[in-house]
Amino acid sequence: MKNIFLLIVLAIAISGCTNISKKTNQNFKINGNIKGLEDGKKILLFARNYQTEQADSVCAAVAKGESFVMAGNLPQADIYYLGIEGKEGAIELGLEKSDMTLKGDITDLQNLILSGSKVQDDFKILTNKVQAIYATEKTIYPYLEKAQQENNKKVADSLGKEMESIYTKAGDEVKKYATEHPSSIAAPYMILNTIFDLDPNEFKPIYDKFTDEVKATQAGKVLKEKLAVLSKTGVGNMASDIKGLDPDGKEISLMQVKGKVTLIDFWASWCGPCRKENPNVVKMYNKYHSKGFNILSVSLDEKIDNWKAAIMKDGLTWNHVSDLKGWHSEFATMYGIQAIPQTILIDAEGKIIARNVMGEDLDEMLNDLLK
Repeated sequence: MKNIFLLIVLAIAISGCTNISKKTNQNFKINGNIKGLEDGKKILLFARNYQTEQADSVCAAVAKGESFVMAGNLPQADIYYLGIEGKEGAIELGLEKSDMTLKGDITDLQNLILSGSKVQDDFKILTNKVQAIYATEKTIYPYLEKAQQENNKKVADSLGKEMESIYTKAGDEVKKYATEHPSSIAAPYMILNTIFDLDPNEFKPIYDKFTDEVKATQAGKVLKEKLAVLSKTGVGNMASDIKGLDPDGKEISLMQVKGKVTLIDFWASWCGPCRKENPNVVKMYNKYHSKGFNILSVSLDEKIDNWKAAIMKDGLTWNHVSDLKGWHSEFATMYGIQAIPQTILIDAEGKIIARNVMGEDLDEMLNDLLK
């Protein structure tokens, strides 16, 4: 799946929660009953911090038997994360300022039932639709992986296109829902977690119709920022210059190395799909470099040794830069990169002529541009 779900390693400390004996400033309450929940276990509520990709503590409670009561002050109705001490990961919950009940089994945390929240009701409707579409992916992926291992390009390309059609279908479902439900807090959250190639021409009008409450959510704020960045880095705009250090510490800029056509390739040594795409990028470089095709690879690595080793192993003989800040890379922020691999194609003047062209599509486009 292309969805990015926040994973949390639970802290032991309890913080950020209003004592349930105090009624002042309490705007939400969760009465929980989870079968198999051990007495004394800590239940922690977090909010996603999109800037750090970490979790900010909101509230906490302690289990008494199989039950707990959590009450406090929510910043706003939003999608939050509930974690239980001793259990890795977290459960996404759509919470609002009301009294809610949470029931289920400790052995099946992803299917806990939250009642009393319209936010959760909307969120489950949409996630169920998306997950039903993604279910097909599970039947295709093993065959795709096998074809790639056996270097069966024809089969791998065919299955790859099927996978892409699944992602497109899921994205279309989210876009349709967001268009029809401008007051749904789940809408911007699912846009960010499902669609990584956002077209500002499509999604800016959708965002503009969101209610103020939806725009005030964490996902709503991030979506606004991303659309603003993407509106400046979409097809037809001039590419922003990238100036960074190569693996040897030498400064390289995009405008310095651009050819008749240049591919800005966002990747990382730890990114499996990126590494699988690299042989195709090498093929394109070898085929078209003599005709004026250049590449500037921008790595979202954090460890220079891993970055250097991947460049050497994959035979990436062109120019590379990285600020070694991972997902906090200023270059990724500059171009609104939310997932990798991603590519941006620019012409000799530095104008963006395509985004996210790979494989056969890239081959066809380069063939036309460099005749």
